[in-house]
This record gives sequence, C-alpha cells and structure tokens, in this order.
Amino acid sequence: MGYCPLISEDLERLVAHIHRLLEEESVEVTWNKRISDPDNPDQLRQVDVLIRREGFVTHVECRSHKRKQDVTWVEELIGRRQSLGADLIIAVSDAGFTEGAKKKAETHGIVLRELRELSENEVSSWGKKVKLSIKWLHFDDLSFEFYLDSRSQSIPTSDRILQVLSSAGGGLYSIFEAVKKGLDRNGITKERMSYTAPFTVDLTVDNCVICGVEVDMQAWLTEEMLEVPSVFEYRSATEDATDKKISISASEQNTLRVCQSDDEVSVIIDFSKIHPPCNGMLYRFKSEFDRKVRFRQFQLLDKRLPAIELKNLRVTVGVPRDD
Repeated sequence: MGYCPLISEDLERLVAHIHRLLEEESVEVTWNKRISDPDNPDQLRQVDVLIRREGFVTHVECRSHKRKQDVTWVEELIGRRQSLGADLIIAVSDAGFTEGAKKKAETHGIVLRELRELSENEVSSWGKKVKLSIKWLHFDDLSFEFYLDSRSQSIPTSDRILQVLSSAGGGLYSIFEAVKKGLDRNGITKERMSYTAPFTVDLTVDNCVICGVEVDMQAWLTEEMLEVPSVFEYRSATEDATDKKISISASEQNTLRVCQSDDEVSVIIDFSKIHPPCNGMLYRFKSEFDRKVRFRQFQLLDKRLPAIELKNLRVTVGVPRDD
C-alpha cells in the first residue's frame, strides 16, 4: 500500500480541501476554526473543519490512527454536538470505524466518513491517476545593485541592506517574484540565460531610503516529476449510495494531493515536505488529465522561501542614471 499515514493536521487540511470541492462555492469552509463555547463565551473551542451553509452549521472532526475508531469517540461527538450547538457532526477516520461505532452513529445522527484505497479496476473506472510535475526556476551568478536616494545622509553597508531586505516580510523574495514575471515574458528555458532588470523598491535602512535595485543573473528551468502511486476514496462508512464520489490521488509522504469529483479538481502541494533548491523558486505547476477538468482550488501549504546566495553585491549612491 503506497499510502503514507497522515498526521492529524494533514488529515484535517485534506478534509477541509475535500469539502471545499464538495460544497457550492458560496459555502464557507474553514480549517482549524476557533469558536466561543456557548456556555462560557470567554473559552475558545477548536473545530477541525467548520462548514457554514445558509445558517446551517456542520462540524467535521478528524482522527488519523492505525486502528479503527470505536464507539467511544462517537459518544464524545454526540455530546460535543449538543455542547457546541452544531447542527451536524461529521466524523472522519483514515482507518475506518468498528461496527459498534457505525450503529451508535446511525442511531444518533453522527455522519461517518473514511478514506479507502481504490483497487486498480476502480482507479481505471473512475479514480483517474494524475501525471504531475513541478518546474523550478534557478538563479546563479547573482548581483544586486541598490540605488540610494541622493539626499541620504549616510550609506549603509551592503550586508546591512541585505539584512533588512531579507527580514522585511519577504522583501528579497518579492524581488525574485518580480524577476520571475519578467523572465516569463521573455521566455525562460532549460538553458542558462543572462538576465538584467531594474526594479523599484520601497525600503528604508537606518534612515536611508532605497529607491531601486538592479538585478544581474543567470536563470534556467528544471522539472521534477511527482509520482502518485495511490488513489483513495472519500466515502460514507455506512455505504450511503447518495454520496458524491471523491477520489484523492496522494504522492509519497503526502507531498501532493489531488481531489477529483466528476470533472472538478482541487490540488494541494505541501511545501513543508519539499525543499526548494538554493537560489530556486517554484515557477509552474503542471498537471495532465485524461479529460477536460475545471480547477476549483489550487493551494500551496507552508510555501518555503528559497535559500539565496548573493555574489558581488554592490551599492551605488544616487538614483539610477538614464542610459
């Protein structure tokens, strides 16, 4: 079995992702929601996934475990529904439920959902494995030339400018984002190419205003294929034939998950499990389906900033000259 068991947070995020695909786009689906306890408003209570639909409130609670969930958890959720005033509770387990849990849930109106790996025949008929790739944009031989306002009374060192820029809410990364857009317009390839471009920045370092930066570098693309060995179904634990079919394609270590329902698709890439190359950033995500699909959501989790090495950093006083 190619499935890597989910940690609790991964399962919660995946279930929130699935329900955003299941629900109409106007329905509010929130992961890891904090709500006030009706009996003690100062006490916040955590809900794994909260769904609001025209005044109807659903709480989704998730458990990732090697063993099937038994009646004890279902009884806890019965009390939780009354205590927190939910209209409906959905319990999700990636290991399934015992028969006792199913009977208790059916009697008391707790909806059970589970993840089940599809057979090869099921995948062929409706699971639809996906071909996926990630393209990385690489930078090398980097040189930044910062332009300081001519009225500045002092000149900060290049190390000081870099220190402030790196800590200014991803300011250095925003420059690379701008570079990426410029390269996209010029047609970046897998071959190294030289690139020079000026950018306007809004940054003050020790009372010195930096008004612009010119970037000189080489850039090229590489492509990484992500294999999806397993396909899972998000289904009712009690064989409810009216449920909408959802299939989840999961890569090793759950780095990438693709949720599919009919011709609608939702994608998660968890960058906490992917380390961008040094001086490299995500350029493009590419997926191949055997049919026309509509993307409902494309979500990047814990997107990592690239490690950046700067060479030959120079500082020039004054505004850029007109060439």
